[in-house]
Amino acid sequence: MNQVIDRDDRLSSLEAFAATSAASGPALPATVPTQYLEERKVGAQNVQVHRDETRVLQKLAALAAAAGDDWYYRFPVKNRQKGTTDYIEGPSIKLANDLARLYGNCAVDVRVQDLGSSWLIYARFVDYETGFEMTRPFQQAKGGSRMGGRGDDADARRLDIAMQIGTSKAIRNVVVNSLQTFADFAFDQAKNSLVEKIGKNLVGYRDRTVAGIENHGITIDRVEAVIGKATKDWTAPDISRVIALMKGIMDGMSTAEETFPSREQPKEDTKLGDFVAQAKTGDTVNAETGEVTDASTDQTQQTQASQSSSQDASSGAEDATGGAATQEKGPSAADAAPPAPKTEDEYIAYANAWIESATSGEERKARWLREKPMREAAGVQADAAKALETKLKEKAAPQKK
Repeated sequence: MNQVIDRDDRLSSLEAFAATSAASGPALPATVPTQYLEERKVGAQNVQVHRDETRVLQKLAALAAAAGDDWYYRFPVKNRQKGTTDYIEGPSIKLANDLARLYGNCAVDVRVQDLGSSWLIYARFVDYETGFEMTRPFQQAKGGSRMGGRGDDADARRLDIAMQIGTSKAIRNVVVNSLQTFADFAFDQAKNSLVEKIGKNLVGYRDRTVAGIENHGITIDRVEAVIGKATKDWTAPDISRVIALMKGIMDGMSTAEETFPSREQPKEDTKLGDFVAQAKTGDTVNAETGEVTDASTDQTQQTQASQSSSQDASSGAEDATGGAATQEKGPSAADAAPPAPKTEDEYIAYANAWIESATSGEERKARWLREKPMREAAGVQADAAKALETKLKEKAAPQKK
């Protein structure tokens, strides 16, 4: 009973004290919890220094001459429909940062949401003069970075690098899309300035580019295959392309193998390829020479051989009645050319036979190239073809005495 009275007395005293304090002291503002991705209304603002678009373009042109390849990137992508390699190029994050700074009276804001295995990064661009706003989301995988080294802190460093990469891409995307005309102008100016700069010292840039390629462990023949010219014939635009491609590798946009594929596979003889391309399913192959015979022609020849064999058999029977046979027998069905292999196992057995029986190394090489469509039609897998090709090279190699 006493505990209840004491508690009531204390509550009454506290209420009286609170009422006195509220009456005598200043009123405190109520706090409202804010949302992480809150909507902010900006609208057009009065600014002290208005933007001059003409001067912005002039400044971009001047800065592009110094920035050069730092303002754009280039990397290859495979076009599976056409079976070709296309190239994607565009403004870099450095161009986006400089563009926003030179454009002025604007702001870029970034907010991040953690989705577990990835981040959803919202980048917003605001133009204070016009009130224009644009928000673009960008999803970045947490495993999107291979850099970070080794050690106990490697995973944390990779996570941080992946986050920074995603943030930079989100900022670049929103700035470039908000200021598309200015970004395109700066991009073209940077490319043209680099070509012009290279043109003034073509030999020096060519030598430095080749040295940089070799420092990355890339053989020069792979680069020449992509450019389509020998190193000595590279022009200023060619060297500019190589520099941009190398920058794409260093920035992690693509790998060296994707940008400059290795050239391990030998080129096929065009004439042999055209000849073999005419082979159809059901065609036959000469076991001695590897030559392919058209299916219809082979069928006609087999029919003729069968008829001839029948006639010869009849003649032989008649000769046997009269004594000794006087006519030679025609080719039998067993002597006809064997059918082309239709499965991987059939081709392996077939190829092993002619590899062993061939007498010339050049003959083996030519026949191997000739039979590429045959291997594809039989469904020969890469590992099986590799084993056969290794055996062929061993047989074709000159034997040491």
